[in-house]
Amino acid sequence: MNKLSYVWAIGLMFALNGCFSQQTVEAPVEKAQATTLDIAVIASGTSTPMAVHFFALETDEQFKRLDYFELMKKKQSKLGGDIVTQSKKILMPSEMEKRSIKVDKNIRYYAIVAGFKNVEDNDNWRFIQEIIPENKNDITLILDQNSMRKVKK
Repeated sequence: MNKLSYVWAIGLMFALNGCFSQQTVEAPVEKAQATTLDIAVIASGTSTPMAVHFFALETDEQFKRLDYFELMKKKQSKLGGDIVTQSKKILMPSEMEKRSIKVDKNIRYYAIVAGFKNVEDNDNWRFIQEIIPENKNDITLILDQNSMRKVKK
């Protein structure tokens, strides 16, 4: 190979290298924190298993109006589109239920309902927490035989 061929080959390598080199293009990054909800429900002082219902809600207006039995028996018909998600857990005495939930834009409230034995004589069977967007929302509740109370942090 002569000198001209080497020069031409080296020039071609540089040209091709330029064509195939990766260029770094930075995409704009949205600074949106995920809203999370950390829940701990502790069945302390209960002597029997207790049903605990968890609701993620768009609004809490209708939820607040319902009594325990309407809510448990007719939740779909009474709350309609307000319920985003729901679940139920039977807590054994001294058991703790922990949940960490990523909250989307439709969830504005989180509610917890405890199935106390004497629920008709008890106004403390539900807990409702407003979800604050882009914050870490923590809820720790203690359930005993007849009441539910939030632990302040």
